[in-house]
Amino acid sequence: MQQIITNLEHMWTDDTRKDKSNRDIAQYLSNMLFRSCNPFALVLFLIDKAKDTHTAKTTTLSFFMMKEFDKWCKMNNSKLDIEKLISKDIQMKIYDICTRNHMTMFDMAVRCFHLCYHGNDHFLPRIRKFIENKKFKEAAHCAGKLGLQHHFDMSEIVLPLILQDKVNLLEVYVSGFPEHQEMLVRYLDHLCDRETDLDLVQSSIPKVSGVKMDKFQRKPLSKLAVRLLKLYKIPQDMCPNISNVRGLGALRYLLHKRFIEKGMGAGSWEEMVRGAVGDNDFMKEQLVEQLALYNELEEAAKWASVYNLSDSVIPEAVCSVRDDLISNKANNSENNISMQQDSACGDTEEDWENSCYTEAEINLSYYQLNLPLENIEIVDTLEKYDSCMTRLTQPGSVVGIDSEWRPAFCGQIQKVALLQLAVKDRVFLLDLVSLDKLFTEKMWQEFAQSFFCSSDVLKLGYGIESDLKMILRTFPCIKENMLGVKRIINLELLAKKFVLKDISPVFDEDDDSDKVRKPDGAAVDDDNSDSTGFSATAEKGLSEVVRKCFGKPLNKSEQMSDWERRPLRVQQIRYAALDAYVLLELYEVLLQLSKQQNSNIDMEPMISMKWLKPSKNEKRRAKQRGDHKQKAPKKLPARQTPVSGEPSSPKSLRVVVDTMLSGLGKQLRSCGVDVYIVEPYADHDRAVQISRKENRIVLTSGLPYDMIVGQVGYEMCYNVMCDTAKDQVIEVLNHFNIRVQQHDIFSRCQVCNGDVYLTIPSKDMELLAQRKVQMISGQSSNSSDQTVHEKVQLPELVTDLPKNSELETKFAEYGIDWTTVTVLGNGASIQTETVIQSIFSKVDTFYCCATCGKVFWEGTHFDRVCEQFSHVLGTQAKGPTVYEKLNENFS
Repeated sequence: MQQIITNLEHMWTDDTRKDKSNRDIAQYLSNMLFRSCNPFALVLFLIDKAKDTHTAKTTTLSFFMMKEFDKWCKMNNSKLDIEKLISKDIQMKIYDICTRNHMTMFDMAVRCFHLCYHGNDHFLPRIRKFIENKKFKEAAHCAGKLGLQHHFDMSEIVLPLILQDKVNLLEVYVSGFPEHQEMLVRYLDHLCDRETDLDLVQSSIPKVSGVKMDKFQRKPLSKLAVRLLKLYKIPQDMCPNISNVRGLGALRYLLHKRFIEKGMGAGSWEEMVRGAVGDNDFMKEQLVEQLALYNELEEAAKWASVYNLSDSVIPEAVCSVRDDLISNKANNSENNISMQQDSACGDTEEDWENSCYTEAEINLSYYQLNLPLENIEIVDTLEKYDSCMTRLTQPGSVVGIDSEWRPAFCGQIQKVALLQLAVKDRVFLLDLVSLDKLFTEKMWQEFAQSFFCSSDVLKLGYGIESDLKMILRTFPCIKENMLGVKRIINLELLAKKFVLKDISPVFDEDDDSDKVRKPDGAAVDDDNSDSTGFSATAEKGLSEVVRKCFGKPLNKSEQMSDWERRPLRVQQIRYAALDAYVLLELYEVLLQLSKQQNSNIDMEPMISMKWLKPSKNEKRRAKQRGDHKQKAPKKLPARQTPVSGEPSSPKSLRVVVDTMLSGLGKQLRSCGVDVYIVEPYADHDRAVQISRKENRIVLTSGLPYDMIVGQVGYEMCYNVMCDTAKDQVIEVLNHFNIRVQQHDIFSRCQVCNGDVYLTIPSKDMELLAQRKVQMISGQSSNSSDQTVHEKVQLPELVTDLPKNSELETKFAEYGIDWTTVTVLGNGASIQTETVIQSIFSKVDTFYCCATCGKVFWEGTHFDRVCEQFSHVLGTQAKGPTVYEKLNENFS
C-alpha cells in the first residue's frame, strides 16, 4: 500500500503530465480499489498517509481520493459486503482523520464508510469533546450527519448556536430528521413565550463565547421560528406563541389593505378577518385593539360584540362606542320617525348618506362584465361538468383561463378553489372544492389531457404560469399529463410586444368617462382622486392593460377573498367571471393591433415550461428539510432506443442543445455535427422552437427532457445520460449510429457552426494582417511601407504592397473584401489578430470561417484534437485533411 500512495503522490505533483484533469490518477486509484481485498482499509491508509491530509482544502490529493472513492462506492456498493469490510475501528479512524484535519471530507466519509446507522453511539465521546472545547459548530455538524441529535439536550448544542447567531447550522443539525425539526421549532416557540426570561436562559450557559444578544430577542427568534415552521411544514397549532406572532402579522396586513390601500370590499374583509382570527382569543382581542389604533372605533366595537369580548380586554374608547351603539339601536325606530318629520318640514340638515359613493357610482369607474349573470354557471356536479367539457372542447374554441385560491396566512396550505373558463357566450366556474370530492385521480388526469393538452382549443391566460403551477401543486397526479400542454398563450408577454401606452381606448367613451362624479355633479379628475382609490396610476398587471385598452381598470377589491367559502357571494362570482372573460376581449384587441401595425409577431407564442420545475427556493427548502434523496442512477427512457442500421456521417445529424449542454454542442461541432446552441439564459422552450422551425433533434438532460419530449415527441428528443462532455459525445454518436472520419474533424466552426471555409495562402494572410493593423492604427492603405513594416514587424517579402485595385481583385477571388478585411456577403471581420507573427513562416495555408471570420490553420492543435476524438473516429484509412476536404467543397 505504501507503493500505491507513493505512486499517487508522484503523479499528483508531476507537472509534466499532459492530462491536467487527473483522469489518469482517478483511473489508477480505481484499478487499485478493484484489486484490493478491502478497499475501505486501502482508502483509509492512503488518506492517512497522504502528505496534504492536514490541509483542509478541496485542492489536496487526500480530498481528491475521497471524492473518487465516493463515486466508486456509488457504483459498487451493491457488490461489497459492508458488514465484513467496515469495522468499528475503521470507522473511528476515518472519523478522527476527518474531524481532526479535514472536515471538508466528513460528509463523504459518512456516506462511504456508513457511519450513520442505529447503534453508532461510540462516536458520542468524540462529539462531547467538541462541546467541552466550545466547538459547537463541529459538534452540530457531526451529531447531525451521524443522526445522534437525540443524545443531546437543547441547551448543549442548539442554544449555543442561537446565542452565537449561527442559525444556519441548526438546519444542518436537524436535516432529514423530522422529529428533531419539530423539537427545534417547539423550543424556539418556548423562547418566544412572553413568560420566558431570555436573560435567565442566556446566563444558564456561561461557557458560550461570542454571544450576540441583539439576535437573542423575541423578534429575531420569532422570525427564525416562522421560517423554520414553514420550511419543515409543521402545523402551527403545535407552536401557539409563533402562531400568535404570525396571526398578528396577517391581521395588520389585512388592516392595511382595507383602511390604507382601500383595496378590499366589505365582504372580502369580513371573510378574511374571520379566517385570520379563527377561535384564537388572543387574536380576537388584537383585532379590536388594532382597529382602535386605526381610529375605526365603530368597526372595533362591532367585532367586540361579534366575539362577545368583555370590557376588561378591550380599549376604553371601544367600550364607550359599543355602549352608544347598543343604546342607539334601541332608539332606531324613534329616530327614523323624527327624520321623516324633519324632511316633511323642509329641514336643510346635510345628508351625509347621499354624499357618499353608491355601489353603482363606484362601478362606473371600473370595467364591467359584458355578460348577463345568468350566463355564468357554477360547475359543482358531475352532470354540469360533462356539459361544460362538451362546450369547452369543441374544435376551434377560444377559452379564457383564470384561477382563484385563498390567500395564505399563518402557514395555511394553498390550493386552487375555483377555475374560471370563459368562452364567447358563457363563463364556467369550476368549483374545485366540490369537484375534488367527486373526482378520482384518473378523472383529473383525463381533464388535464382533454383540455390543457388539446390542440383544437386555444387557451388564454394572463400570467398563466402561476395558475398552472398552483393547479399542479393542488393536483400533483396530473403532472405527467401536463407535460404535453398545447396552445396556451400568456397574454401578459404578448401584450408587452405592442406599444400599449399609445393606444386609445377601443370603446368610445364620453369626455368625462375617466373621471369620478360625485352626486352633486362636480367632476373630480381621476389622477387627483386619492380618497376613492380609483387612481389609474395605482393600477398594475391585467387591470392596467385593461385600462389602456378599454379606458377603465378592473375592480380588484374581491381579489383577497376566502375562495374556499361556499356559497360564493355574487360579487365574487362577477369578479371571477370577469377575470377570465376579459381575456377573450383583450386577445381580440391584440389581434386588431397586429393587423393595424402589419406586425409579424407570432400571435400564438408558446409559454415557458418553467412552472413544471420546482423553483430554486423549493429545491433549497427540500434539501434543508432533508427531503432530497440521493440521485438515482439515470435510466434510459423506454422509447429512447438506439438507431440501428448502417452508420451515418456527422453531416446527417442536426441537433439543438440547451445551455446546460453547451460543452457537448461545441464538441459535436468539432466532429462535424450541425449543432445549434441555445442562447445563454434562454428557456427550454427556446430549444423546442428551434427544433420545430429547423427540424432539429433536441439534446437535453434530466427533468427538461420530460417537458420537451411532450412537445416534440420521442423521435425528436434525446435524454443525455453521461456527465462529462467527452463521455456525452461518445453517447450521442453511438446512439445515433454516427461514424466520424478524420476529415470530419473541424469541418465545422466551433464558434458559429459554419461549414464553409475560405482557403488563403500564408503570404496573402500576412497581407491581410498588415491591412488590419493599418486600419486599427488609423492609417490609409497608401501609408509608407517602412512605417507599416515597423508597426506590424512583417518580413520584407510583403512590404512592397501591390496597388489597391490589384489587391481588391485578388482577395475578391478568396471571398474577402480587401478594403475592410471582411468576408464578402456578410461583412464578418477576418480575425487576423489571433494569428501570432511567427506562424506565418511555419504554415502554408490558412482557413477562415466564412460565417464568423475565425482563422484556423492545421498544426499541433489539429493533431491534439484528432487524438482527443480518437475514441469516436472511424477505422477507415486516413483520407484528405479536413481543410483539403473543405477546400474541395467550397470550390
